[in-house]
Amino acid sequence: MFNWMAAKRWLLRRLSLMLDLARHFFPRQVSRRFALFACALFVLFIYTLFGWSSLNIYSRQPATEHCVADYLIRKGINHPLASGGDDEDSGHWRENRVAFVGNGFLGIDMASDRRLVLLANESGRSHLHTGFHPLVDVQMPLTSQQDSVVFADPVDGVARSVYCSNVAEKCVCISQTVYAHRTRPELLVQDVHIINPSASSFSMTFARRRSDWDEHKSTPSVVFTKFFNGGKNVLLGVQCSAIPSKSVVIKPKVEDSFRFICAVDTTGTDFDAARGGGAAAAATAAASSAATRHELVKRLSSTFGRLYALSSDQLDQEHALGWKELNSASFHISQSKAPNALNQAQIDGVRHALLSTVRAPLLENVGTTTVTTTNQQKEIVQRWALVVRHSTQCYAGHSTLLTPSKLWQRWDDLRSALKTLDIWRMTLEHRGCSRLMRGPTGAHGVLQAFLLSLSAATFTSSASTSVGHIQQVQPGGKQQKGTGAGVGTRLEIGLDPESELHRHIQVDGLLVGESGARLSMDFQLDLSLKPFVSLRSTSSTPTLYACTAGCQEAPFALGQKQISLAIKVTRPRTPIIFISEHADQLELVKKTLHVIEIVDAPAHEQHTVDLHKHGGPGGGVGGGLPTLFWVVLVLVLIAFHLFLLKLLYTEWTNAAGGPGAPYSKYSKRVLFRRE
Repeated sequence: MFNWMAAKRWLLRRLSLMLDLARHFFPRQVSRRFALFACALFVLFIYTLFGWSSLNIYSRQPATEHCVADYLIRKGINHPLASGGDDEDSGHWRENRVAFVGNGFLGIDMASDRRLVLLANESGRSHLHTGFHPLVDVQMPLTSQQDSVVFADPVDGVARSVYCSNVAEKCVCISQTVYAHRTRPELLVQDVHIINPSASSFSMTFARRRSDWDEHKSTPSVVFTKFFNGGKNVLLGVQCSAIPSKSVVIKPKVEDSFRFICAVDTTGTDFDAARGGGAAAAATAAASSAATRHELVKRLSSTFGRLYALSSDQLDQEHALGWKELNSASFHISQSKAPNALNQAQIDGVRHALLSTVRAPLLENVGTTTVTTTNQQKEIVQRWALVVRHSTQCYAGHSTLLTPSKLWQRWDDLRSALKTLDIWRMTLEHRGCSRLMRGPTGAHGVLQAFLLSLSAATFTSSASTSVGHIQQVQPGGKQQKGTGAGVGTRLEIGLDPESELHRHIQVDGLLVGESGARLSMDFQLDLSLKPFVSLRSTSSTPTLYACTAGCQEAPFALGQKQISLAIKVTRPRTPIIFISEHADQLELVKKTLHVIEIVDAPAHEQHTVDLHKHGGPGGGVGGGLPTLFWVVLVLVLIAFHLFLLKLLYTEWTNAAGGPGAPYSKYSKRVLFRRE
């Protein structure tokens, strides 16, 4: 039985010893001022050491970086600087040296190269680097404090740069927005916006770098042309807006904007036969070149005049709506701090760049308005239905989420970026998506193939053979269709539950049926760390059906309300989810799948989940605290115990000093009192 009285006596003796030691080291009463001063020093030390100033998202940023972040926030621009910018994605935005925009016909890197590129829409073909500088350089007086950021915005399909300078404690900023028009492939747009909140005016100049191109006078600006030899002579023409010839004065507390556009056109002609025909053939080639050049200049001047007459709002709206349609389907993955992990910024960057290198014939020359009419909605459904019809057998293989990989390597310049995008196109084509990549669907098809590759999803065609599905011949030669689908497609999701479903993955707007039905999949972990999926359809009526691995249960009807299903695994392995517009196709799948075991997917290890949440070596551990915190904590504990040992040793040696030694006078008697 526990002796409470003995425990009480033991505790009192220990408290007496501690009080005696305290009286020895603090013989005088400590003043309140000194205590407050010591507490303030301690708080200041912790504040400085662990960066509590990060509670203010600007506290660790230079003054001009405050300006850049403020501008991004005011304009509602998506960038990590607008929310603190300390995560892994922020590093990707900062380290990525390419800010590429394009529309499949032309492209440009705003970050460093800034020269026009003619894009090849098919893999195996080389892109044409023209060396022409279409963008206008903006120059303003330099100050000692300045900062800038350049990046591609994958949502709006534009490249942005923000340059800020600190003038008299005010943020003077110049922002530029560049985009290759999504629905008008011949158009390149550059917007310049200046903000001067200071009390002083300043002058700025506009300049366009000179190129070794032929110049042709036209209205309202000069037309530049040049021949390129690549087996065939390619004649390229560019006409851009005129720039102000004099410096522009920006008055105090004023905002000003400028817009510059460029129209691009090309003509391909074959002069190989003429080159081998002697002087007469050369003269014929020269005359033909002159005629071709004259025709191109005339056509380009007409195109530029037509584009120049359009309002800025109309051009911006057309471009935004084009990218909005392409962004109707998306892929999201939770943030990971694990080494070499693939995160959302990389996926969005590759997706945007890949779509920017492909024409969108389903969007080009299509009128757009802010209000979507019924007819326009039908046209959108028809465009995506064409994508579904070309999706059969795409995508075959493991998920492209695998990293490290050539598909996700960093881009040092535009050439390395285009090389990586060529690898993407070849990969998708060789994995069963050639009809989507090379067919009439253009960027719509490339987006579908990209999402299918991330999800390890495959469209498989199937033909129903049951009696109810056969077209029955009626008297008179008429045919009556059965109630089933006949020949159709189903979507099979092949993500690996063990190696790929330990993070939150969400696929939105994946087109499944020709009726326009879209699928949303949300993969998560339950409390026991087992994966499950939430499915829903965008259709108001349940036109989609789903079953899990093995399809042993009746198909689930999908509507706008989410349903959650446990992830199953089979032996041998089969896709984890089957989706179809017709329930009878899934019943047919059930009859053709031959498995010996169906069980719930195993739970993931806690350390695997923690690795992605908190990071490994060099990152946070156990709750995400930085490594520096634990190092300092260990050092403090070691120092405290060393000090305590020194204290005990000193007091022990002073015990032989006679009656004046505090330890021998009272503490030793208390410490060694018999129990």
